[in-house]
This record gives sequence, C-alpha cells and structure tokens, in this order.
Amino acid sequence: TTPEKTTNADSLIRLWRHEINRIFFDRLSTTDDLSVVNSELRDITQSKFPTSLEYALKEPLLYGDFENAVSRIVGDSDNPRLYGDVKDFTTVQKIFDQIMESYNAVNEKKPLTLVLFEMALSHLVRIMRIIKHPRGHALLIGIGGSGKQSITRLAAFASGYGLYEIRLCRGYSESNFREDMKELFKNLAARPFVFLFTDAHVAEEGFL
Repeated sequence: TTPEKTTNADSLIRLWRHEINRIFFDRLSTTDDLSVVNSELRDITQSKFPTSLEYALKEPLLYGDFENAVSRIVGDSDNPRLYGDVKDFTTVQKIFDQIMESYNAVNEKKPLTLVLFEMALSHLVRIMRIIKHPRGHALLIGIGGSGKQSITRLAAFASGYGLYEIRLCRGYSESNFREDMKELFKNLAARPFVFLFTDAHVAEEGFL
C-alpha cells in the first residue's frame, strides 16, 4: 500500500489485520482454528493498539487495487493501482458488475453470468490479491458449477491479465502438454497471464 491509502494509525492496523487474515486465516479449514486466529487477533489488537480496535475489527475486510479498474479497461487510462480498503460489498459489487459487463462485451460467445453475492465477492477479491504476487497460485476447491472458473476469469480480466488454459483433444499426451506450456511462456513475454488448470485437464498424472 501507499501513504495515499494508509493515512493514519487506524488504517495501518486495519491493513495489518487484513494481511494476517490473508496469509494465515485463508489457509485454515476448521471452525476451531478460525476462531483461534480471530481471538488472537482481537486480543493482540486490544492489548497493543486499543484505540484502533473498533476500526480495525470492522467488517467486511476487503482490500484491493481495483477501484479504478473500470476506467483502465473501458477508457484505457493509466490510473495508479493503489492497494487499499475498498470499504464494503456494495462498492465492490458495483465495480465488478461493470467489469463483468466489459468482459461480456469482448467475450460475446462465452459471457459470464455470475451472481456476485457477498461470498463470491470475497473469493474474487482474494484471487485478485493472489495473482498479483510473483508466482501467485491458488487451489480452488468446491462442487462443480459453483463458479470457480468464472470468478478466476473475471479476476484475470479485471487485473489486465490474459488467461490461458490447455485444449484437450483425442490422444492429448504429455508432449502436447509441453507444447502448450511453451506457448504459454511465449505469451508471458508480452503480458502477465493466469494459467487456469482444472481437474478435467489432468489427462495424465504426469501433468501435475
């Protein structure tokens, strides 16, 4: 983040809480473990930064650099990507509804029809944060048709990244997979890409 977005002690402590959540909280899977992290964060904040407690623990906790993404996509402007608190789900939904409209305008044959409810927006913001990191990667787990691929496509588009996935065909083998990886690496010379690899793409265990 930058001083333009983190202007005082309260906003710094809130940012610290967010990064702790993304680094540790998102890797946990049980209710007990999640409760431990939340409890520890509250106790530490209350003992070390008592004046910032109420602001730091305010929900929802949403950070990103996509506030000006629509103008970058539609108007091709070069607005700075400042990482900061995006406040609430209403603001985030409005931004991504506009981004999805832009995506569908250039992908008319395969438009996205996502319903961006709060949980979907939370995952979308997390994915955007992950792919911005060098070698950022994530394993998305969920039932088929829950929107994992669609959210990834929207996150890549909103970030200004390309999206690459292999195209399976009859007799697709490891040699084909290697050629596809070569093509991906060539594309990376021009712009950042997200490599979308699903369970359906694992035609051979060696692909993993």
